[in-house]
Amino acid sequence: MFKQIHKDSLYYGFPVTLLATQSIDGTDNISPISSSWTLNNHVVLGVSLEGQAYQNMLTTKEATINIADSKIWSNIERIARTTGKSHIDRNKKMMGYQYCSDKFQLGGFSKIPSATVKTAAIRECPIRIEVIIKNIAPQDDFAIIICKIKSIFVDTSILHDNNHIDVTKWQPLLYQFRSYTTTSASLGKNFRFEEYLDVTKPAN
Repeated sequence: MFKQIHKDSLYYGFPVTLLATQSIDGTDNISPISSSWTLNNHVVLGVSLEGQAYQNMLTTKEATINIADSKIWSNIERIARTTGKSHIDRNKKMMGYQYCSDKFQLGGFSKIPSATVKTAAIRECPIRIEVIIKNIAPQDDFAIIICKIKSIFVDTSILHDNNHIDVTKWQPLLYQFRSYTTTSASLGKNFRFEEYLDVTKPAN
């Protein structure tokens, strides 16, 4: 038997990525995101219009997509309620967001240079994808951003030969119904964790 339900957000399970962008003044920013998918040599991202990452990509047209593993979920949660914008939008203020000028320091991340773009990379992420922005399509409160891959770098500790990832060693961090999980265990909950199942709420 099935029941129709209403959910404000349907995070049924996505890899967590740390999107590194750079503002025109050279300031590096990290934005944890969970909406991405790849096809051939392109990556498609879903990014909030209210965040600094969106503004940065509009101007610099570059980004580094750092794919997180399960070891750093608590580091990510440290920066989850922060924004790189000094002027915080009303919606984010209501959710308790605070401005942070250095998310690398707050999250305990090590900044390393990317090879083919100006945006920084994160040493703690075993996989990074350096991209250029090809298309930005704003929607209601988010944008669909199409990126072309320039280069891919993988930590040799999860490779079983020169070009293939050993999936037995790679434990990606997943965002599932606002809870951090991996392929083998539940790890903890995001500050916005909430199961929106409410049987008293009428379905749309």
